[in-house]
Amino acid sequence: MGTPASSPPWQPITFGGVASFARASFGRLLIVQFTVALLVAGSASCFLAVAWFPVVGKAIARLPETATIRRGQLDWTGPSPCSLAEATFLSIVVDVENSEPTGHSADVQWELHRKTFRISSLFGNLTIPYPKDTTIALNRAEVEPRWGAWQPFLPVGTGACVLLGVMAIWLVLATVYSLPLRLLTFTPTVTWAGSAAGAWPGRPNCPALYC
Repeated sequence: MGTPASSPPWQPITFGGVASFARASFGRLLIVQFTVALLVAGSASCFLAVAWFPVVGKAIARLPETATIRRGQLDWTGPSPCSLAEATFLSIVVDVENSEPTGHSADVQWELHRKTFRISSLFGNLTIPYPKDTTIALNRAEVEPRWGAWQPFLPVGTGACVLLGVMAIWLVLATVYSLPLRLLTFTPTVTWAGSAAGAWPGRPNCPALYC
């Protein structure tokens, strides 16, 4: 059951709740947007902490005693190809010579090759060449303490980036949605606030724009 038009717009859960933000003040909209974005950022941080970080920790524990990326090439002394760590959401594989195709056992797979780092997922492959002017240590003695020092702060940093990114995306989408519709429909109820509410995930745009 939708929220009546006279009710204060505080929740973007129902169609009527989203539609009520078409007449909301900017301050009220900003508070609700920030709350929803905070929930999204918290979900992303928890997912990384539970699904990815343990896999990265296991992979670091299996790094060889001497391994570096120098002058754009991987100098690997361990066995290759090999799987450093594997789980449902993330797997980390080393195949220096790219000698055999690696299957996708996880949703996201990191592959270390001689000259490139590849990220494979359901959305395709992204190949990143190693920097030629930077030396990166990949041995357990150096990587393990650095990971231990940075790991507690990574969820916070990830959450902050997601929070700012989601707010920025909603700002852009609200601007893109509201201006053409106001010109085409000449409807004063097509407000920036309504367009911003319509950009929230899981809610169709039309009720917020026209109700």
